[in-house]
Amino acid sequence: MGCEILALGGMPNHIHLAVFFSATVSIGEFVKQVKGASSRLVREALTDEYPFYWQEGYGAFGFNRSLAPTVVAYIDNQKRHHETGNLWPALEATTTDIS
Repeated sequence: MGCEILALGGMPNHIHLAVFFSATVSIGEFVKQVKGASSRLVREALTDEYPFYWQEGYGAFGFNRSLAPTVVAYIDNQKRHHETGNLWPALEATTTDIS
């Protein structure tokens, strides 16, 4: 899609991606492709006993290119951030956190 994935990190209930987007791809189209392709892969790997579904929606935040190393480091260390509680609240919000 002409996008550059800088970092990808996951927890059991969510993932974070840092992406430099191509000018020709919308965030919505990118997320649709990521969710669709990953759903197919996960469903092929799991049995029907463990169904997999993405939640509706997503969150997207812009950041300056100069902050990329900081954002990538946060994503690369996501598990440790969750273990220690040293989280960036804006990046960890869920639909249940937002009223």
